[in-house]
This record gives sequence, C-alpha cells and structure tokens, in this order.
Amino acid sequence: MMTLSFININKSRKAFIILLFITMVCYARGHNNPTEHYTVIYENNDQYRVSFYDDNKKLLYSETYSHEPHVSIMDGSIVKVEFSVGNPAYYVLFFDTVDFKVSPPFFNPSYIGRGIIIYREDEKKLVIRDIFDKEVLCFEVLKDFSPSAVPSLTVLEVIPLENGLFKLKYLKGPNFVITTETIDINTIN
Repeated sequence: MMTLSFININKSRKAFIILLFITMVCYARGHNNPTEHYTVIYENNDQYRVSFYDDNKKLLYSETYSHEPHVSIMDGSIVKVEFSVGNPAYYVLFFDTVDFKVSPPFFNPSYIGRGIIIYREDEKKLVIRDIFDKEVLCFEVLKDFSPSAVPSLTVLEVIPLENGLFKLKYLKGPNFVITTETIDINTIN
C-alpha cells in the first residue's frame, strides 16, 4: 500500500498543491476576482458609469455619476463605490461579488468589517446594520454624541465582538469626552 506524505513532496509540488487548493476554495466561494464584476467607464459628456455584473457578465446594475467615484474592495469580495457630494459629505453604494447583491446608497457610512456599516442618522442616533439586508442586522444606538457639523466624525470606532456585542468609542457631550462602551444588541429594543 502506497501512502502519500505531504512532508516528503518536493517544494514545487507543495506549491502547486497549495495553489490548486486555494483556486478550488475561490471557485467554490463563487468568484475569482472582484474586479471582474464591475467597470467604471468615462463617458464623453464628463460622466462616469459604474456597472456591476454577475459571473456570466450579465449587467445587474448601472449608475452614472457627474464626476469620478472612488472604488475600492472590502474584505476581498465587496465593491465599495464612494461618490463625494462635497467635502466631507459622500454617498456609498456596495456590491457583493459573491451573492451579487447591491446595497441601497448610504450617506457618510463607515465600513467596520463582516459586512457591517455604521452611520449617523441624527444628532443622537447611530445605526449599525448589515450592508445588504437590514433584516439580518439593523439596530439604533441612542447616545449623547458631541455636536458636530459632520455627525459621523463623532464616532471614533465600532468593533464587532462576539455574541451580539459591539465596542463603541465616541465623542460624548459638549466637551467632546472620549467614551468607550460595550453595546449589547440583544438588549436593544
């Protein structure tokens, strides 16, 4: 009986096996490269068209912007399209290149990882939600945030923890006191 030991395989074969494994995992996940699923095209009338596509290059969504949007990849599979409407105000649209979902546009959001964004809705309200489906995760946190011309700048950090807990670091009250709290979304109405 012949046994195959990974330790006894030469380096080039090890590299090939590892590369093959990574390729299989990416293929099973449903995408190879997020940049294959979107285009940003300059149109001759000073417009930029952003389009999203599925694996078969079928057009799923297209939007035209009056100036060039900033496009980046989040977590390896989420395309983030940021469109400035004047410093520091911007709208953001997200596209999931695995499940082919397009988010609604959000005003001044921050991406905190795991498919979650935060944004301020008014002087006292912070929204923490899933990018694509508010039924999965969406809750509001009411705090005494510091007054600011740009409310989102008073939230310094939100970190998802385990079991529905979030670490929230923000500027509190009129004296801009840096405050850190743990938020339990299981206890929020």
